[in-house]
Amino acid sequence: MRINNCKKMMLFGMIVIALIIANSVYVSADILSNESAKAKEAIDNAIKAIEEMQARNISILRPNESLQKALQLYEAQLALEKSGRSAKYDLVIKYALEVVDIKEKAFKAYDELIVFEEFFNSTAKEIDLSAAYSKNQEILKSFKEERYEDTLKLIDEGYKLVSEIEASHTMVNLFYEAVSGRIKRFLINNWKNILVVLAVFTVVGIIFRKPINKIRIKLKLNDLMSQKKSIDRLIRNLQHKYFETKEISESEYHVKITKFKEMLRDVERQIFITKEEYMKYSKPAVSEKVHTKPSNKKRSKRK
Repeated sequence: MRINNCKKMMLFGMIVIALIIANSVYVSADILSNESAKAKEAIDNAIKAIEEMQARNISILRPNESLQKALQLYEAQLALEKSGRSAKYDLVIKYALEVVDIKEKAFKAYDELIVFEEFFNSTAKEIDLSAAYSKNQEILKSFKEERYEDTLKLIDEGYKLVSEIEASHTMVNLFYEAVSGRIKRFLINNWKNILVVLAVFTVVGIIFRKPINKIRIKLKLNDLMSQKKSIDRLIRNLQHKYFETKEISESEYHVKITKFKEMLRDVERQIFITKEEYMKYSKPAVSEKVHTKPSNKKRSKRK
């Protein structure tokens, strides 16, 4: 009897242990199923978000990458769950929520971009916005590349830039109106004096045109001569470094000496042309002397 009772007790204990294990497995499976359901719901919301983006013709390359990662991870964790092993859906939910977040930013950027483009185009009809054109292109490019966070920031910068241009344009117009009115009144009140001054400057310019041009050409010639001296000095220094101190290589020497000689030839050519131009202003005096000599000879022959 005691043996039978012991067997019954052992059997009862094994049944209780089995029930406890089964119950713990059931509870664990139930927890995993809840996590799986949450992940599945997050993926469904992500798919819906992408469909909404497609409906508004917004690019979905960026959110689709996150969705594909979520789906791959979900399938892998679901397989672990079905096999009775531990599964974690944290990353699945993270990537799925990332899709929804991208959609919300994309919609906000899209709506603000439409408003900004209307503002930009309407303002461009009234004032010159060429200085803001590159900023506008940068905004459009950021949206096309799905950098919606950058788009929102750039739109704010675009509004600020256009406002600054508008303010500058307003100031210029006010200044122009004020100054143009004063200039107009000044011209009306002093037109006779202005004509006299212009006439004097014209006469002086005609009288002193030749000496002024001669001085101008002389200054240009002096400048060219200074350039020639500088290049000669550079050539001498280069030759000293190559032949005497050996500070530079042969290839470096030939490259630099060739360049310096080209510069020297160009300056010498300009000096020659400038000298000829300068000599033109001395030709009349020379020509008079030349003309006087034949006339004297002719007179002597006649005698």
